[in-house]
Amino acid sequence: MLIARAPFLRADLGLDFIFIVIFVSLALVLKRWAEGQPFQGNVATIVNIATAALLITGVLDAAENAHILSMLSMAEQGQTIAQGEIVGQMVASQIKFMFSYFGVFVLSFALPQSNMIEKLVVFIFRWVQLPVGVAVLSLPVELVRPLFIFRRSSSSPACGRWPGSSRGAHVHRREFRVNKYSAG
Repeated sequence: MLIARAPFLRADLGLDFIFIVIFVSLALVLKRWAEGQPFQGNVATIVNIATAALLITGVLDAAENAHILSMLSMAEQGQTIAQGEIVGQMVASQIKFMFSYFGVFVLSFALPQSNMIEKLVVFIFRWVQLPVGVAVLSLPVELVRPLFIFRRSSSSPACGRWPGSSRGAHVHRREFRVNKYSAG
């Protein structure tokens, strides 16, 4: 199964590498923007914490992609991928998502809320992305599908794709990873 889907997986990961560069760049632009703002209180600190979390998300996402490509190469060479390797991949992926959810949640406390769209983005970042994202990580797959669709459709009206929804296939990856590394 994994080898049969290798071209699609490579294309998906290639697009994700591009996405990583874009969202890490946006996080750095956010930090630069925040430096020039006359913030009151701890808003600059909040932006710095959010930026750090999103940069960590980018590093973890790149490492995840590289690891998946390594396991794909092993499968293409007929090597068996150990169950521990697959479990480690899932652990790293979930940690990446948690940094993403944390970064977006913290960022929501620094974003302006002067119009309806800004208020909606803050609401989604604060009260949708985190609880739905955690549910996607922790609930059984059969319960996750509807939540994933909800999370994906509300990821970020401002940005289209947000780090927590990278590749838009977390639920699919949970299902697929169970079997993909051991299947030929």
